[in-house]
Amino acid sequence: MLLPLTRLTVLDLSGNQLGQGTSTTFDTVSPLLERLYLHGNAITLFEAGSFDRFLQLTALTLGGNVLQFVAI
Repeated sequence: MLLPLTRLTVLDLSGNQLGQGTSTTFDTVSPLLERLYLHGNAITLFEAGSFDRFLQLTALTLGGNVLQFVAI
């Protein structure tokens, strides 16, 4: 779990062996997030609503994962 990150605009979690994203995974991350780097993990799925709070998101990297399902 992440500590509250209220002013964060860029988050790089690449190469951390993350496995999946749920609708609450990024609840403590600022809704002002603009760039989210998740490449090079072991992510298999993202639940619906995982990125809903990020209205400013302009970049999302998911390469190098083993994605099987992404619900948008």
